[in-house]
Parts: sequence; structure tokens; C-alpha cells
Amino acid sequence: MGVSKYTARGKTWWRVDEWLTLPDGKVARYRKKRIPTKEQANMLAAKVKAETFEGRFFVRQKEPTTTVRELWDAYEPITKRDNDSWQTNIGRSRHLLRHLGQQRATQLSLKHVDEYRNRRLRETTKRGDNRLRAPLTVK
Repeated sequence: MGVSKYTARGKTWWRVDEWLTLPDGKVARYRKKRIPTKEQANMLAAKVKAETFEGRFFVRQKEPTTTVRELWDAYEPITKRDNDSWQTNIGRSRHLLRHLGQQRATQLSLKHVDEYRNRRLRETTKRGDNRLRAPLTVK
């Protein structure tokens, strides 16, 4: 393995395919494609090997802690500027923020969405009583 050349869509590229031994003895594969030159591919392979040897390569990044509310606060001015339906977006966001505002956005799942929908179905709205609908279940 290592560094090899390949052609895609009429262009020549280089790729790195290495098996790396981590400091704890485990073996992990590193692959990267679409590298423009052989020199860059060789340098990347050497860098990855050095970082692995020093124990720095597979260090996990900190998980983002941005909440749904923070993302909405960043998006709200954009929706007011760009969308004719911005008032509808703001109205919908109130309910989402009330139920999901403190959740980390990266940790939202189908379970959270179903729980939100079930709670909203139990609420009485201006358009009528939603309690007549059956709750949703996660499959």
C-alpha cells in the first residue's frame, strides 16, 4: 500500500493508504484520495506516521456543544432577511425552542423528534384540539 497513483475523470491523482500501529498496539487504517502531487502524498503519509508514532493522530476533537437555541439565534436574522415566510418560521421556532432549545444540536435523534411531536400533539392549539390524534411511536 502506501502512496499510489490513479486516474479519475481524465485527471491523475495520488492516494495514501496506510496501516498505522497506534501506541496501544491497535492497528488502524488511514486512507486519503485526490492528492494533486506525489510529493504532497508522500509528505502526508510521513506526517500521519509521525503523528501516530507520537500518539497525536487519532486524538478525538471535542464534541460541539452548540444548542438548538444558539443555532436558531444565528439563523433568525437570515430568515428575516431572505424569506418572505419569516413570520411562519419564527412561529414554528417558538415551539421547537420551548421543547428542544436546550438540547445539543449534534445529539438530536429521531427519538427526540418523536418525543417533540407527541408532546405537541397533546397540546391544545389555536387551530383546534390535537389530543384526538394518536401519539407517534418510535420503530
